[in-house]
Amino acid sequence: MPEYILRITRPKPGSQQQTLVRVVYFHRDDLLPYQQDIYDSEGKFETQVTYAAYQDFEGGKYPTTVTIKRPLEEIQIVLTVDEVHQNMLLKDDQFAVTFPPETPVQKLE
Repeated sequence: MPEYILRITRPKPGSQQQTLVRVVYFHRDDLLPYQQDIYDSEGKFETQVTYAAYQDFEGGKYPTTVTIKRPLEEIQIVLTVDEVHQNMLLKDDQFAVTFPPETPVQKLE
């Protein structure tokens, strides 16, 4: 499959060598990302994210299926996107966390 690959690295402490942070794979024909490999702070493979079934939502293309795999933890999550709304007005109270009255809350100093 024709593709472009973007490798993001950071220098190893005290060295001129580079450590992988992530690798993003793009389709060459539409420049949409289809996979992302994420590495831990030591440069070891940690997470693979795949993006599939792009659709047009409000003038922008978004993947409708996002699969997140974490092989070391044997976890796989599949997210399905049904709709996308861009630049919605958000009010402050939408970010307020409320707890049911019977929930014990402990404040830490």
